Parts: sequence; C-alpha cells; structure tokens
Amino acid sequence: MPKNKIWLHLTIFLILLLGTTYFTYEAFAPNKISENKNQITENSISQIIEPAELIENNVATKKEATKNSPKNKESEINLEINNKEEDTFTTSTGEKIVENLPYSATITVDGKNYIIGFEKEGSVLKDLLDKLQTESDFRFSGTNYSGIGFFITEINGIKNDNKKGKYWVYYLNGQSAQAGVSVQKINSNDNIEWKYEESTF
Repeated sequence: MPKNKIWLHLTIFLILLLGTTYFTYEAFAPNKISENKNQITENSISQIIEPAELIENNVATKKEATKNSPKNKESEINLEINNKEEDTFTTSTGEKIVENLPYSATITVDGKNYIIGFEKEGSVLKDLLDKLQTESDFRFSGTNYSGIGFFITEINGIKNDNKKGKYWVYYLNGQSAQAGVSVQKINSNDNIEWKYEESTF
C-alpha cells in the first residue's frame, strides 16, 4: 500500500511538471515572444501617434483662432503702421511729431536738434524752415532782397547784431554754406547747423 501511494504521488508530480513545462513553453516560445513584441510595438506606436496628431491639430486650431482674433488683427495693423517709413521732427522741448514722409534732415540751433521730414530730395532750405516754424517752437524772421534772396535776421528771439558784427550763419554737413537759404537744396540726412557768430556780412 505505501508503494502505491509513492507511485501515485510520483505520477501526479510528473503530470504537474509536464503541464507546467508545456504552458511555460507556449507562453515563452520564440515565435510567441516576437509576435507579442510586434503587438506591443504597434499598440505603443498608435498610442504615441494619436496624441501627437491631436496635439498638432490643437496647435493648428489655436494658431488659426489666434490669427483671426480681433486682438491679433489689431496687432497686425499696428505692426504694418510701425513698419511704414516714418520721420519725426523734435522740438527744443523734446516733443516728437511723427510724419509719414520719405526723407528727413536735422536742423540744429544753439545745440537743439530739430528733425524735419520732407517729400522729395533737393527741397529748398527756406521751405523747410517755414515748415519747421509751423510745426514746432522754432522761430525765425528775415528780409527778402531781390536778386540776392532771403536773408535770416533773427532765430528764436536772437537778432543779428550789426554793432558787434554777429550774425546767424549756417553750416551744411559741417561746411560753411555757399548759398542762401532760398536757393540751398537739402537732401535726406543732411545736417544744417545754425551758429550765432562773428561774420563779415
């Protein structure tokens, strides 16, 4: 009887061992592993791609919404305005006035800079002085002599002084001017500097 029990236990043990070996082989066989890996990879890729497509679509939707938003359109309009060529002239008090003119020149009086815009190269200095006077605190006066042209007698409250021999004289780009204000042509980026100094007029 004890011999029969031993054989019975041994038989059950062998059946369990064979069953375990079979199921282990089925689960971990090389073909099964590669199939499982492929399934995992395909599932993983689809799980990664789908969110990426969703993110891309969301970004595109947000861009479109931002582009069409009123605030963004206002920014585009402001950007267009800022990209236009603008010139400013500055008064002696530091006030800046913006003009949409293609050219500008600097007029300096007693260390104060005025930037004046104009529409075409070769504008006459007298015309620019008249324009500057209407648009800023710059002031001047003078006398027009036939055959000679306009002669400046006063700038910003300071008059020519015949007794002391001091007059308003201007320099064009650092050189003493060779023409009167009523004939002198001014180009973009020219610098006209007025100095109150002794002269042989």
